[in-house]
Amino acid sequence: MKHLTALTTALLSTASVAWAGSLNRDAIPAAAQWVVHIDVEAMNGSQVGACLIKVMQSQEDNPLNTIEAQLGLNLLEDLYSLTAYGFGEPPAKGVAIEVTDEDVSIGAVARPRENTVILAVTNDAVDKVIAKFSADEQRYKKITRDGHTIHAWSDDDGEEEWLLFTQTTKGDARRVVLASNNADALLAGIKTLLGDAPSLGGNDDANILASPRTGSILFSAANDIGELTGPRGASAIVQQIDKIAIDLSEQDGMAKLTLSLRAQSAQAAASITQILQGVIAMATLALDPDAEETASIRALAQSLKLSSDGRRMSLGVEQPAEVVCQLLEMLHDGAEISLDMDRD
Repeated sequence: MKHLTALTTALLSTASVAWAGSLNRDAIPAAAQWVVHIDVEAMNGSQVGACLIKVMQSQEDNPLNTIEAQLGLNLLEDLYSLTAYGFGEPPAKGVAIEVTDEDVSIGAVARPRENTVILAVTNDAVDKVIAKFSADEQRYKKITRDGHTIHAWSDDDGEEEWLLFTQTTKGDARRVVLASNNADALLAGIKTLLGDAPSLGGNDDANILASPRTGSILFSAANDIGELTGPRGASAIVQQIDKIAIDLSEQDGMAKLTLSLRAQSAQAAASITQILQGVIAMATLALDPDAEETASIRALAQSLKLSSDGRRMSLGVEQPAEVVCQLLEMLHDGAEISLDMDRD
């Protein structure tokens, strides 16, 4: 359903756990190969998050406004977190073409694959959304699978059906919502949510896949990289990596971006570390030291820290949140970055 697809793009009875904005590993199936998590509570309470929201709201086609207009759901107030995970390839990007009487617009949108599950923690505002769509008797139906009540909506032409399952958290008005366009993927998510199937929380080998830092705003990770890339000409470096995670966090006014990798062997990790060291050195040298507009980028480059331990590698950068905000504003405004490629 297009509204759930838009929700994924913007950011795509009782439960026994205490739900908040942070990633809950116990709700993610152990078989998940990739996960993306946005902590909306952390975003709302951080400087970097405020900057990201400002950039999003300044766009002409603001997805936050679109979703609120269509669903009556204010994502920044009604949503605590949004997680997407899957058992194969991550969502692909497609091209959406919208034709109106006045204009023709073309843009990139996320197309959730059939193995994608969306997990949202929200408040009781979602009840109104369900009531709104259930009023459309031609597109809505309530079904039962494995004893679970599931809401189902079909799109305008009836070719795609979205399935949605909700849980009310214990002693709270919060809702845990699972959505997917694949019944098997949704049922796997429901079983894990209810504690009837293994989760990442009980998988020690998955720590790099689902371990956001304290203060994490945006977290993305993938497992079995070689299988995800497939035989489509992936670089030699990527083929040597079996786990990857990216985490953007803020704590005590300091923003940190961390890239964590695990190679298939210690030898591969050593080779990849050398390549990354070379890339960092070249990028730092290429920045014009006299250009005022690259000052924030130079500060970031100089604070990069690369470490390795056996098969594991970590590349991190930490800067005051206001410096990161300045860089985000500069990139959003389309400022040109000066490179000095003639330096010795």
